[in-house]
Amino acid sequence: TTGVEKMVGLTVLSLSGNHIKIINLENNILLKELFLDDNDIEVINLENNILLEGLFLDDNDIEELDVSNHPSLKAVTVRYNDLVSVSVAGDSMLRELDAFRTKGRLSSVDVSGCSNLEYLDISNSVGNSSMTELDLSDNVELVTLKAYGNNLSDEDIVANNTKLQNLYLGDDDAAEGDFLYNNFSRINLSNNDELKKVYLTSNKLRSIDVGNLTNLEELGLAGNLLEELNVSNNIKLTRLT
Repeated sequence: TTGVEKMVGLTVLSLSGNHIKIINLENNILLKELFLDDNDIEVINLENNILLEGLFLDDNDIEELDVSNHPSLKAVTVRYNDLVSVSVAGDSMLRELDAFRTKGRLSSVDVSGCSNLEYLDISNSVGNSSMTELDLSDNVELVTLKAYGNNLSDEDIVANNTKLQNLYLGDDDAAEGDFLYNNFSRINLSNNDELKKVYLTSNKLRSIDVGNLTNLEELGLAGNLLEELNVSNNIKLTRLT
């Protein structure tokens, strides 16, 4: 795509549903909304586009996405790509990062400094990624976390996320996965009293304490190593799998 870089006054650019492979946006510093879903983009440089508020890149071939230090960015969707790494570090206004179906290649996600992040989806159901660490300590507003299909195992992964309501470290669509959705043998939910949905399907859990989760409505634990389970305090449960 040529000529776009000369349109320096652009604030909205929508070219979804084409066959674009390369696009130069370095001069389009006024861009606020960018829609490039369903193209053939492999590499995109958005370093100069610091006024971006919405970024929509679903269904491309992107391997690396770095939109760190974009202070106005509120929503990023980059589903159905070939992602290996994603950084939104320092994006303090970001509320949503949706990178569903990463094709099992993801190795790093940096959400540090995203103090207003409410929704994070880095899940996939086509095989485990190599990602073993995910730091959510800055994401104190997080409400929904979907991160199955990785290799996470830190039992304190959501210890700082006291507003969390929906936790998917296993898939909710399958009673038991064809592979381990993560590698949790233990998980600490003692600070997560707001939880309504918890899915830890196909992990390595030998025990789990959900006694404090009195708001819990759905609990998925199929495909673990549990010998016993106490849900006597979870009187709001409507689904247990």
